[in-house]
Amino acid sequence: MRSTCWNARRLAQKCIAATEASWLLPFDQDSQIDVGYVRALTQSPALDDPQTAIVAPIVFEQAMSRVVQGHDEWSEPTEVRRVITSGALCRVAAIAAVGGVRTDLFIDYVDYDLCLRLRTGGWKMVVEPAARMNHRIGEMSRHRLIGVFPVFTSNHSADRQYYKYRNYVLLARDGTLWRDPTSAVLDGAALLWGPAKVLLFEGDRVAKLRAMAQGVRDGIRGRAGVRAPA
Repeated sequence: MRSTCWNARRLAQKCIAATEASWLLPFDQDSQIDVGYVRALTQSPALDDPQTAIVAPIVFEQAMSRVVQGHDEWSEPTEVRRVITSGALCRVAAIAAVGGVRTDLFIDYVDYDLCLRLRTGGWKMVVEPAARMNHRIGEMSRHRLIGVFPVFTSNHSADRQYYKYRNYVLLARDGTLWRDPTSAVLDGAALLWGPAKVLLFEGDRVAKLRAMAQGVRDGIRGRAGVRAPA
């Protein structure tokens, strides 16, 4: 998965730099759509606004059967603060105007960083409820804490844990993250809770905890790119 994601982002960045098309529609390998999906996006009223940078779908997480982007009851295009770019119609000029996709983050927080820069540049991200996509986030599973409180775990690999923690610190370090303080705090709280979830509910605990620590260390040192061998 690591090389696939990396190559996909490099390809997207090259397409943004070289294409004469006005829009791109990228997909991750974990995304699934139905017939009529592309029509729903390309006919969205959100496209009438020249400041719309991304038109994204409502996203359902497959394993848990829950909405993770947008709201199931929405009936009209709705502006949001951040989206995933998989399955989203992206305006090439808008992404190019803010410097393109930051491939040195490799994976995790790449879309968030892009959305922060787009919003700072006056662009909008919109969810079109007529477009709906199934997407798999890691190997999601549901647990009960003390037999009562529901807890969701992604069961991401040690590598993915590394990039999550490192890239959060990198974006905090360069100030990008603080363009959206509310999301920064919420994401930070989730990351603080992450090691406990790994210890309580996931496998490969030692490797994942070491990767988290290495990610924080490398983020503080400003190291981007591919994770160095342990």
